Amino acid sequence: MTRQAYELSYAAALVLPPYYYKPVQDEGLFAWFAEVIRETAETPISLYLYNFPQLTGIEFSPALAAKLIQMFPERICGAKDSSGNLDYARKLARIPGFAVFPSNEAALAEADTDNFAGCISATINIDPQSSHGCGRTRAIRRPSIGSETSGRRSPPS
Repeated sequence: MTRQAYELSYAAALVLPPYYYKPVQDEGLFAWFAEVIRETAETPISLYLYNFPQLTGIEFSPALAAKLIQMFPERICGAKDSSGNLDYARKLARIPGFAVFPSNEAALAEADTDNFAGCISATINIDPQSSHGCGRTRAIRRPSIGSETSGRRSPPS
């Protein structure tokens, strides 16, 4: 699906961890993401860790997130955190260069203080004008992929 997202000109992909067998240790998650990056090298879309522990039973550790961005800075850009735990999201947001998007609109009011890159939320899709006033907008890091204002890259030539 990551390759297809690239081929459809999306700027980034949210990637869930493999969660069929539990528990999954950080070493296994790191190896899995390294393999995803290797397998998608010809379609180098930006990747965001999708932290959704209510669905997966797995929470990305801040140490794993820091190691991934350190080892793969050209591909790993940050995380969408659906845990609802803003203290956890703040820990991730302290990782240099790691953009964190909590799923809770309440995070927008303190985005500058907490260093959040923004928010990914269903409510924002329903009422974007109200949500826009809650915080400032930051550009999402998209290596060499075109417009910063849309969720899509320029199509390949």
